[in-house]
Amino acid sequence: MQPLAGSLLQVGQTSYTTAATAISLRSIRLSPIISQLTSFLASAGYADAAVYRNLQDPLFVNGAWSAAPFTAPPGSILNGTLAANTTAVQTHVDCIKPTSFTMTNLTSSDFVSSATFSPSCNASLSLSRNDGFDQFSVTAASTCAPSYQDQNFRPVIFWYYHLSDNGDALGTAVFCQPSIAIFVVTTTMDLNDGSMGDCTILEPFEYTNNINVTGNPLNGEAFNGVVFDASNSSYIIARALANNSGIPGAIYSFASQQPDGPQSVFDDPYGFVNATKDIYTQYLSIAAQTIYFLPDNTTISAQLTSNVPRLFVETLPAHLLSALFICVGITSLIVHILHKRSRRNLWLTSPPSSIAAIVSLTSRSGFGDLLLPYDDVSRMKSNLAGLKFRLDKRTGAIVAEEDFGVVDSSDNMALLGRKGGYGVTVGVDSLSPLSRTSFKDKIEPESP
Repeated sequence: MQPLAGSLLQVGQTSYTTAATAISLRSIRLSPIISQLTSFLASAGYADAAVYRNLQDPLFVNGAWSAAPFTAPPGSILNGTLAANTTAVQTHVDCIKPTSFTMTNLTSSDFVSSATFSPSCNASLSLSRNDGFDQFSVTAASTCAPSYQDQNFRPVIFWYYHLSDNGDALGTAVFCQPSIAIFVVTTTMDLNDGSMGDCTILEPFEYTNNINVTGNPLNGEAFNGVVFDASNSSYIIARALANNSGIPGAIYSFASQQPDGPQSVFDDPYGFVNATKDIYTQYLSIAAQTIYFLPDNTTISAQLTSNVPRLFVETLPAHLLSALFICVGITSLIVHILHKRSRRNLWLTSPPSSIAAIVSLTSRSGFGDLLLPYDDVSRMKSNLAGLKFRLDKRTGAIVAEEDFGVVDSSDNMALLGRKGGYGVTVGVDSLSPLSRTSFKDKIEPESP
């Protein structure tokens, strides 16, 4: 049966979901050491490495989403995904291109780039060709934000400059205004590598003054992550400068890696807008993991979806076998109908499917006396030679008749007590007593 089963059945993997629990590792809280800028520096380093090494988003970061990490309880399987409701921060950078952009020469080497994004939002940046053929920078958009707004939360403008091989100066600017929104979401974690799936919004996060991200002092504002307040610490100043140059540098590096270099990105009206939006979003989403979340340890409800082996029926062999069985069934039905008349006189008091039923059909037939338990096949053939067997139409018992075509014609002694048509049967009701009880009755010798 193994070849048949192998051709019809196959073991395959299928998803199976069960109720489970997860341990939430972080909750919404503002980091107390955010002013040290270490979180921003580490996030900028990852974003820069992602450009050079084509890295995927880190754990519990997916595009613009940064979710509170959670993990499966100890001892859980590693083949599947764990879905849970958690808190997530969604980052929007809202990057746009300028409505007008000009570069004005001041001297043979110095010039000014000017960009206008709206009638009340414009900026300019002084550059020098002596600083290189490729230049990039980021500044706070002071004219595009309220004067009272802190430097950390102001919108920013990214500047890009390139001197082409034919000596043409190319430049552009991108305006970005980061913002965050906090939601309760459903997301999944791959138990194999820890990667986070898509986030589905369930409801807005309930804002309270007790949470210092949505309440005082942050009040829901988003850090721009590239321009910071002044500091007296040389370490913090160095980290601020690294972030200020690292993110626009990563964006320009991405443009330089394109098949035609930065020239193709400058030629595309939305080339630097899209590049800035993608890399800047990834950077702020990674930073959100450490600046908007603090360690926590809470058990939450979850759903575990794992791949389990299941037995499947192969479609083609199963259909072929089903068609064969249908043909066999139809053929059997036709044979049953054609032989119905021949079977109507057959009397079987019990199904002949057991030893007792077979013995009951042959016990009074008499020819059993010709056989012994130790007879071999050749002896049984010899002892039963010259006999014909049939079913009695009245009782259903097996009866025997002597075939004189086989035995010696000079032998007038019938084995069954008479020639031809002799059988031994058993009555099956009280009105039909046993009429013949012996097999091979002896014939009395005639008187002299």
